[in-house]
Amino acid sequence: MVLGMYCHTPEAEELFDGPVSRSMDRNPNIEELMFGSLRATKGVAVLDLDYPRIFRIAEKIARGLRFVVTGTEYARDQQFDVDFFEVDAESEATTFGPDFTYKMIEEGGPSWEFTFFGSLRFIVEATGPDR
Repeated sequence: MVLGMYCHTPEAEELFDGPVSRSMDRNPNIEELMFGSLRATKGVAVLDLDYPRIFRIAEKIARGLRFVVTGTEYARDQQFDVDFFEVDAESEATTFGPDFTYKMIEEGGPSWEFTFFGSLRFIVEATGPDR
């Protein structure tokens, strides 16, 4: 859903038109999840996002990045603050594959920035004492 709405590179469009579209063809629930959340407000398309779901995925990515980069894990009950927004340029960060960049914001890995297709950036910050 996020890919289709926020990432506007040829590579993102190819992914959406290929594997994502095939997934929607095989499972109508996925298509309903994506397109059922669209509505028109004053002639403008608005997307009602499932923020908790998006935030859970971002947290999982941050957990994986910390483990891969630092060799340490977050506590199971670690809490996170997640924010995401559109950007128009890739970050000056480590590239993992052609369409994903990331960087550790704070020494030790409590906070991460990662960007998909140079279009959508997430900031995931571990909160609380167990960072």
